[in-house]
Amino acid sequence: MGSRANAGLTPGDGEGYTGGMRDRNLRLIFVVFAVVGLGVACRETVAPSPAPSPVSTAAALEPAEVGTLPLGEAPGFAPAPSVSTAQALVLAYDDFGPQVMAHPLVGMEWWQWEAHGDSDPATTYPVRVVVHRGLGAAELAARFPVDPVKKLDHRYVTVERALAWLGENIAELEKDAASAKDAEDRALANGLLRTLRGTRDRIRRHFGIEGGD
Repeated sequence: MGSRANAGLTPGDGEGYTGGMRDRNLRLIFVVFAVVGLGVACRETVAPSPAPSPVSTAAALEPAEVGTLPLGEAPGFAPAPSVSTAQALVLAYDDFGPQVMAHPLVGMEWWQWEAHGDSDPATTYPVRVVVHRGLGAAELAARFPVDPVKKLDHRYVTVERALAWLGENIAELEKDAASAKDAEDRALANGLLRTLRGTRDRIRRHFGIEGGD
């Protein structure tokens, strides 16, 4: 069977046949190497995508700069009120009346670190007045700070001094209200009287002080 299959082939034909198979094998081997080489080249050329860099927790949670909102230039906006304690009662500036009346006791109504107030009458300054008993300067500054960056402005007044000042000004306003011939002046004096009496009552209740009008 094998002799009949090769009977018609000359030695040259047989060699040609074998050479054709060899050529095809060589071409196949070349294609395999080419494909493998292409894959290696692609892996070397295409760099892997870098992993996203982790976000720093400290940077992500870093608070915004404080004090950027110009308090004292934004009517109606104020920092959270300071917390009163057994030894300190925190009041607002206007609990002691308008600036013309209150400044001898608690200073001017604008920020104490500024030379003057704003020219806009609508500007507000959330100044706090700390009426205290038994607290030294260092403890007051630590618990009720003055901080221009955070717009914290505390004024310190002892209980005794606050009550003495209130008593004097209440007495003066009572005289003004009694002698006022103009209804508008009398209403103004009575309005200030209600404010100062209310402040005096709050101080007395807070510190457990008994006293009449």
